[in-house]
Amino acid sequence: MYLIEKIKKEYKVSSIPYINLNNIKGYNVLLADKSIENPFIINSELVKIIKDYTVNIKNDEEKAKKIFDWIHQNIEYDNLRNNNRYQNSKETLENRLGICGEMAFLYITMARAAGLKSKYVSVKVDCDNKKVNHGCAAVYVYNNPILIDPAYNKFDIHHRKYNILNDNEITENFIYWRNGKS
Repeated sequence: MYLIEKIKKEYKVSSIPYINLNNIKGYNVLLADKSIENPFIINSELVKIIKDYTVNIKNDEEKAKKIFDWIHQNIEYDNLRNNNRYQNSKETLENRLGICGEMAFLYITMARAAGLKSKYVSVKVDCDNKKVNHGCAAVYVYNNPILIDPAYNKFDIHHRKYNILNDNEITENFIYWRNGKS
C-alpha cells in the first residue's frame, strides 16, 4: 500500500497528473514486474495519449468513443501477421499494428488509464451471425457494458454470442497465445 501512496504523492507534485490513480478501481496494479506476462501494459506514450485526448471529457461514453476513435485512426489490423508472438497493449501501441485481441488489449488499457471500467470479450458468434474465435472489448457506461470492436471498426457493436472475461481468465489465455499455442 505504501507504494501506491508514494505514486499518488509524486503525481500530485507534477502540474497535471497523467493518471488519477483514485479513479482506477478493481484492478491489480503491477509496476515493473517482468516476471508476469500481462496483456495490459501502460507506458508513458499511452498515458500521454490518454491525457491529450480525454483530459477535458467528463462523460464516460464520450471518453470511451474518443479512445475508440484514436485507435481507429492510429492502429492498423495486421492482415499479414508476420509476428507469431501475441502482443500486449504496449507492443501493439509501439507497432501501430495488431490483430483483434491485441487491439482489444490496447483499448482496455487505454480505457482503464482514463478511469473507465473495461474488460476483454471472447466472441463466439459475431454481429453477422458467423461463428468466430474473436476478441473485442467491453467498456461500462452507467454500469452497462458496451461492446467496442476495433478490429471490426465498430463502437457499440452487437455480437450475438460472447463472454466477458475477468482479468485472470484473459491473462491465462494471453500467456497461452503468447507462447505460440494459439
